[in-house]
Amino acid sequence: IARAGVGIDNIDIEAASEKGILIINAPSGNTIAACEHTIALIMCLARKIPQANQSTKSGAWDKKSFIGTELAGKTAGIIGLGKIGAEVAKRLTSFEMNIIAYDPFVKQEDVTDLGIKMVQLDELFEKSDVVTMHVPKNKHTLNMLNMEALKKMKKTAMLVNCSRGGIVNEDDLLKALSSGIINSAALDVFDKEPLERDDLRKPDNLIITPHLGASTLEAQDKVALSVAEDILRFFDGEIPESACNFSSVKGAEGELKPFLHLAEKLGSAASQISGSLDNLKFIYGERAMKLNLNAVKSAFLKGLLSQILDEKVNLISALPIARKRNILWDDFENPKEKFVDALGIETADLSLKGRVAADGARFFECNGFECDIKVGGNELILSNEDIPGIIGKVGTILGNANVNIASMDVARNKKGGRALTIIKLDEKPLPETLAEIEKIKGISSIKLIFIA
Repeated sequence: IARAGVGIDNIDIEAASEKGILIINAPSGNTIAACEHTIALIMCLARKIPQANQSTKSGAWDKKSFIGTELAGKTAGIIGLGKIGAEVAKRLTSFEMNIIAYDPFVKQEDVTDLGIKMVQLDELFEKSDVVTMHVPKNKHTLNMLNMEALKKMKKTAMLVNCSRGGIVNEDDLLKALSSGIINSAALDVFDKEPLERDDLRKPDNLIITPHLGASTLEAQDKVALSVAEDILRFFDGEIPESACNFSSVKGAEGELKPFLHLAEKLGSAASQISGSLDNLKFIYGERAMKLNLNAVKSAFLKGLLSQILDEKVNLISALPIARKRNILWDDFENPKEKFVDALGIETADLSLKGRVAADGARFFECNGFECDIKVGGNELILSNEDIPGIIGKVGTILGNANVNIASMDVARNKKGGRALTIIKLDEKPLPETLAEIEKIKGISSIKLIFIA
């Protein structure tokens, strides 16, 4: 599902994710357009331009009724310091305004150099001469600007909303404007669009526009191109830059992709080797920690769930399916892993680690035993005693069954102790062949796995 714009509140993201449907939008294409429209509305409020225009066209020459206010030296409060909010801050700074902002996801050190001071919401309402909204519509922001919030603002304050309808309570705003709780407001978005409420068309101190934030020729070209490019990435097997229900890192697709492949293979192997998903843990090495862990986590779960469920699981649906089935896990970041490009997975009875290598994914540790084997195809995993003759007997049985050994890796904890043997096979052995191998004295367990 592709949305040539920012807002996706009219799409059921949860239902789409459960069905493995990718949702993409174009969050950056209309950034400048929405920013400039916000600035335009602020200027219109400060200088009463629409009212003066209407009065002058009607034949009047009334200067006294339209005395405005300067922005220089005033305080602008920006709620939501994402792409659009940051661009608005940049432009209002050029008007010599003092910029304060509220955004729970932005730290002060990130914006100090931009001249922005992060404050709590109540302080923003109390100190701002202009309040402008740049937040998504969700359960936390719905009716965010209600009467309680409006009463905290200055009586001379101006309010602008170019984000989403429903963030400003329209009934409370009309009361605040008519009773002098705030000075004026401008809305580009509404609860219901097209606008149905005639009472919003009447106040002289309320400017309204028909959702024009993204309506520039340049913005329409940008969002169309952005969505088209992401659709092409999707069908080319790449990660779309603007996936809404699958976290990705812009510009890091090439670096992220091998980690996704490794995580999926680790998950697939773990579900075939382990008898339990209890105490499930995902381990991230130094390089993976710098990437998008949500994406890597989805790949782990895709590998795990694809082996144990009869429904199709992909990178989009893996997380919601796991949550729905109450599969719990812990995430553990370990920058001291043996390899910087390592990933690992643990269950109650398994510890398996792999790394990204030049020739693809490789396993380098299984239950404490060091190994080095390229992942893929049929792999026979034996837990056995470190005594002479076992490997030879296994090879003889496989040879008699016309099963060719492609490669082998043997590790032991000490001479004469326990050993782990991983044998890569060109063909899948028959059950009776595996049963014969299992009878060999000194072999305590045997697992045949297949990793695509």
